[in-house]
Amino acid sequence: MPETIIPIALSSADAAKSLGVSRRTLARLIASRKIVARRTAGRQLVEVASLRAYFESLPVGPLPRVEKARR
Repeated sequence: MPETIIPIALSSADAAKSLGVSRRTLARLIASRKIVARRTAGRQLVEVASLRAYFESLPVGPLPRVEKARR
């Protein structure tokens, strides 16, 4: 049976997809040090553990309603 490899880091594109945010939003989270990223061989890799920690820090429950602006 083949061994399953569990990733410890993801590319920025894959990390953004896993959180359901844009790459720009991911870049802001990295800049604010809410998510950890490292550089190697010209690539930015995002730590999976920090993605999980950030996600688990988000509030749970129904989202507040946002009123749309009237024209």
